[in-house]
Amino acid sequence: MASPGAVRARSAPEAARAGPRDDVFAERFRIHEGPYHLYDSGQRPLIRSETGAHVLGALLERRTRVAFLDDPGLAEGTVLEIAYPAGTWLSGSTEPRSCSCGDVRCMGRLVVMLHDSHAGPNWTLTFRG
Repeated sequence: MASPGAVRARSAPEAARAGPRDDVFAERFRIHEGPYHLYDSGQRPLIRSETGAHVLGALLERRTRVAFLDDPGLAEGTVLEIAYPAGTWLSGSTEPRSCSCGDVRCMGRLVVMLHDSHAGPNWTLTFRG
């Protein structure tokens, strides 16, 4: 997979201590689309094995990269600190479809491919349904 860039949003004191690499990710993540619920082409949700929670995604850099998150509120601690090339995970278009989850923070759903069960450190993914 692509080399990671720091992607976690940081508080002002953290940002002051953060290195240039961390600032790059924080800046990239501030301008994101989503969150989107992630499903496969068979309508099965993407699940994080460690928590059993439905994984959401955010699109960065004009939909060319995707970051994974646990919380539709985009809480700082829930974002995986790696952004991946969107083409690695998304099957076809990056245009989100409608989502019937009922969460007002959800902006739709994306169809993803799962080539490898590991998205990053401590993130093992699977489809369920």
